[in-house]
Amino acid sequence: MVCLPSGSDASIETLKNYLNDYIKLGVMTEIINDLELVKYYVIGSCGVAMALGFFWMIIMKMCVACITWTVIILINVFATALTYFIYDLGVKR
Repeated sequence: MVCLPSGSDASIETLKNYLNDYIKLGVMTEIINDLELVKYYVIGSCGVAMALGFFWMIIMKMCVACITWTVIILINVFATALTYFIYDLGVKR
C-alpha cells in the first residue's frame, strides 16, 4: 500500500512514471540475468538437498530403534535431573 496525498491525480501519475522509469532502467533485466547466472547453482543445491534427504531417510530407517530408545532414555534422565534440581531448591528454602 502506497501513501499518497489526497486530491491529486498528479501524484499517482508521478508514481506511475517513477515505477516505469525504474523498470526501464533495466532493473528487471538485471534480476533476470542474475537468475540465469545462478540457475546451475540453484539446481545443484536442490540436487544436493534431495540426495542428503534420501541419505537421511536411509540412516533413519537403519537406526530408528537406536535413536528412539536413546531419546526415551535421555528424556527420562533429564526429567529425573530436573526433578532432583527442583526438589533440592525446595529443600534449601
